[in-house]
Amino acid sequence: MAHKKAKDRDYLFLSSYIHARETHLLSAEDLERMVSAPSKIEVGRVLEEAGYEGIVGASIPALERKLTEKRLEFYRELDSMAPDPAVLDIFRAKYDYHNAKAVIKGLAQNRTGTRSLSDLGRIPAREMMEAIVRDDTDALPEILAGSVAQAREKLAKTGNAQAADQVMDNGYFREITALAASTGSKGAAGYVRLLADVTNLRTLVRIQRQKQPEHALRLSLVEGGSVSPEEVLAAAEAGRKPDEIFAGPELKQAAMAGTEAVSGGTLTEFERLCDSAMNAYCAEIRRESFGPATLIAYLHLLENEDQAVRIIVTSRAAGLRGDSVRERLRDV
Repeated sequence: MAHKKAKDRDYLFLSSYIHARETHLLSAEDLERMVSAPSKIEVGRVLEEAGYEGIVGASIPALERKLTEKRLEFYRELDSMAPDPAVLDIFRAKYDYHNAKAVIKGLAQNRTGTRSLSDLGRIPAREMMEAIVRDDTDALPEILAGSVAQAREKLAKTGNAQAADQVMDNGYFREITALAASTGSKGAAGYVRLLADVTNLRTLVRIQRQKQPEHALRLSLVEGGSVSPEEVLAAAEAGRKPDEIFAGPELKQAAMAGTEAVSGGTLTEFERLCDSAMNAYCAEIRRESFGPATLIAYLHLLENEDQAVRIIVTSRAAGLRGDSVRERLRDV
């Protein structure tokens, strides 16, 4: 679906509105209170203070629903305010591709259902499932529909779920790259490009650390970054280290930590620095009042907040506290 290209000045009001909303995000102090809270009730109270109504005493499934409802409410609000819906779609597309992958693999195992699906995508989870089950994907976005067809064919021919996932992952990055380009925003394009680079850096470090063969790397890299999959593969084959392959300033620290992790160093610091690179980029572009950069940065922060809340609540429910939970949290 084509999107109307918005003018930079169209975002002035929305940028001001977003900056006002930022004050209600969970702070580092709020997260620490949740980590060290003496009970689930106290964790819920911190969330209620931040605007998560009806959380105190809620079960984990109920909390998951509350988090989704809160995000959907904001998405609906943005639908009426955002000059260009493509900006929001950059973030919602992730859930569409997650849902499609889950349905495709479920069908291969003669399973259907929406239990593992998210309603945060552009297409309602049930509609997505029904479209793929019926093999009638004409109503889906073009790149997503094509990726679904290719992934199903790949899985049917090879039985390799990882290869099918890779088809979907590359489709996802092609689509969000196109969405970012359609906005005409350098901030949006840079965000997607850095996200692809971070994804590939993580993949490279994981595969080299586990000493997996070259074809595993070839199967796992995505398109859209400043370093292409072909360049990563060629450099890896030549024995170059992660910090030599991803040598740009935005990922320099993370790539150096990745090189250490490949040699047996900790993954925790590497993962934290990958997240820090994304956060630093968003902190830089959020200062812009013109264009969609402020909205992109805020949506990224919301993703971080959701991830942190889910990690803390599920960890605490599993009986973990203190440093054990903090280790699961990254640079949120």
